[in-house]
Amino acid sequence: MAKILQMNATRSIWSKSLNCCKLRKTPEIIFLCCTAIIAMLPILYYLAVRFCGPIRDLPNVLKQSRFKQTILRSMNRRMN
Repeated sequence: MAKILQMNATRSIWSKSLNCCKLRKTPEIIFLCCTAIIAMLPILYYLAVRFCGPIRDLPNVLKQSRFKQTILRSMNRRMN
């Protein structure tokens, strides 16, 4: 284990003195951007399907409204 610690210490000293590991210190912007794009793909897909797909008529069950039916019944009662 002592050899591994010495190797790590040597690497950190050399990287500081030779400025060779600066790439690891910068934030991984490319990775974060790619992750964000891939995470947004399902959302974009479902939005595109919702708004760009063919418009289908709703089933009769979803069209019927109890509120509408009660208004029509009350209007029919008033007329009779």
